[in-house]
Amino acid sequence: MAFQRLQYYCSKCENVLRETESEIILGGISEPCPFCGSLLSESLGKRRLGQKAGNVPVFQAASKVPRLTIDIRKVDSMLPFLSLGQRILLSGRQSQKIIERLAVRAQLPHRHGGLDSDVVIVDGGNSSDPYLCINFARQYGLDVSITLSRIISARAFTIYQLENLISRELLPVVKKRGAKIVMISDMLAMFSDPHLDMKDAARQIGSILESISKLRECLVIASVSGPTRYDDVISRSFDRVIHLHDGEDGVSVGLEESRCAIREDDLEVISRR
Repeated sequence: MAFQRLQYYCSKCENVLRETESEIILGGISEPCPFCGSLLSESLGKRRLGQKAGNVPVFQAASKVPRLTIDIRKVDSMLPFLSLGQRILLSGRQSQKIIERLAVRAQLPHRHGGLDSDVVIVDGGNSSDPYLCINFARQYGLDVSITLSRIISARAFTIYQLENLISRELLPVVKKRGAKIVMISDMLAMFSDPHLDMKDAARQIGSILESISKLRECLVIASVSGPTRYDDVISRSFDRVIHLHDGEDGVSVGLEESRCAIREDDLEVISRR
């Protein structure tokens, strides 16, 4: 006997969550999408697949989807996890500390909030801080030499080198190492040069953003340390933007409509819970 199947999917990221012959009450779901983190009570969609026979297996369990947490309680309460396929932008002077933290944390096993993955970093502003990275490795109880060996880092000194690294060299390295996370630190640092031709700069940025959009099998995190004339263009190309603002009493972290205040030390110290 043939049955009409229903496909349930997240309207935010278009990932299919389940195919079934039974109706699911959409209003009774309070869980986040395991792929993009959107609340399914708001993003869950349904479509009919027509006549099909047999059973189609349920999607991969949410608990087995690779997910990464930042490991700062207040921030994680706003952004429960980062997952493959997302593009996240960090904005603010303190962004590099998050980059170094995640370069180590992403190597942890899934059960400890990591991706169990090598990490690929493109340094766009000569902003890497290996001493902070080593500090995080020691706080997590990891072997420093092994941790550093799992971070594949490339540095660009001109906007043309940056564009070439991201557009031509990045994807082959990601595939070769099986990396689940790519980070581009201080991406716009070299574009603040007042002598830079704006049309040429716009072309390079466009090529960079197009290449980033093709990195679909991994999590992409980029950072910008300060305001530039290209901020609006960059922001529209990312799924979420996390703003970090320095204040008298610490750091304000903003995500869409949510905001929290943390101490500056929270960015460098792993909480023992």
